[in-house]
Amino acid sequence: MDASKLMLERLINANYEAWRFRIEMLLIREGLWKHISEEVPNPVTSEWKQGDDKARATIALFVEDNQHSIFRDCRTARETWEALKKHHQSVSLTSRVTLLKRICQLQFRDGNDMEQHLQEMDGLIFRLLNAGQKLDSQLMVAMVLRTLPESYATLTCYI
Repeated sequence: MDASKLMLERLINANYEAWRFRIEMLLIREGLWKHISEEVPNPVTSEWKQGDDKARATIALFVEDNQHSIFRDCRTARETWEALKKHHQSVSLTSRVTLLKRICQLQFRDGNDMEQHLQEMDGLIFRLLNAGQKLDSQLMVAMVLRTLPESYATLTCYI
């Protein structure tokens, strides 16, 4: 399948986590993920170089133009991936505090879409984990349950 014809959202500053997952899946499907997940072989073969060029081009095709300067000087797909990761995944205390604050302020309201609420929670927790915050599964469940209104009290007691 021609990756350039896929309708995937391009990377912008606000969608890194979702973009990263989709591109990882695309590279896996195309048999190119090894160019990100493995070290550059020594010696470099022409077959490896061709695959790496294809992986790097695939990444670049799904990045907005204003992001190109982040990886313009990168020579391998892995360097490109790491440059984008470094730029978009801030591991500072400030970003972790901001994410925790957003999670703590999130509230589900009766009548709202539960699936959408859980997806938002999952996305925030995922970003928090990627920012280097350690969370055990019980704490993550407690964080989600805390967002539920009183009408879910019976459910939360049994979990």
